[in-house]
Amino acid sequence: MLAEKETQQKEEPKKNEAGSASNTQNLVIIIVFVVVFAAAFMLLRGTRGNETESVFQGVRVLCAGCSGDAQATLHSVLAKPKVLIREELVNGNSSKNTVIAVAASQIARTFQKQNKTAYAFGVVDGKPEIECNAYTDNCSNETLVIAIGSCNCLRIDAQRSVARVEGTEEWFKENNYARVITIAGIIGGAVTQ
Repeated sequence: MLAEKETQQKEEPKKNEAGSASNTQNLVIIIVFVVVFAAAFMLLRGTRGNETESVFQGVRVLCAGCSGDAQATLHSVLAKPKVLIREELVNGNSSKNTVIAVAASQIARTFQKQNKTAYAFGVVDGKPEIECNAYTDNCSNETLVIAIGSCNCLRIDAQRSVARVEGTEEWFKENNYARVITIAGIIGGAVTQ
């Protein structure tokens, strides 16, 4: 019996050592998770942190990488000889597609008034399909993107030289599409600047 107690006492420190190793391993995993989470948070915050925000004619404008005035940056984005408008559509018969088409046509009309060539192409669920085939090169390097989303803004990316009009269906439709006409006016003003 005494020999059994001595054997048990020798085995208990081994169990404690195993438990301690397990606790250390868990602690290391937690620390690594916290560090990775913090790094991801800082990275995401850093990419959004260089966006300046302004308001033109009641429309929120976010500009990433703008060295100065957002309207001047928008002008440089739209200064390409050929403007490509990317319509981000959804599969099927949806009122979202109608909203995007109305916005694209109003904006294309603004370019036409400025004697600037504009082409529109549709991307359905991330796949270029409408007006995209082997006979055209108008389905990449878009200048302007029109999409349904939560931003409710005009977003300019100076580095990629792309502008994005993004909002909810309701935001686009507000006051019988008055918002779309305002955005087309902002874009037209930037083109003539």
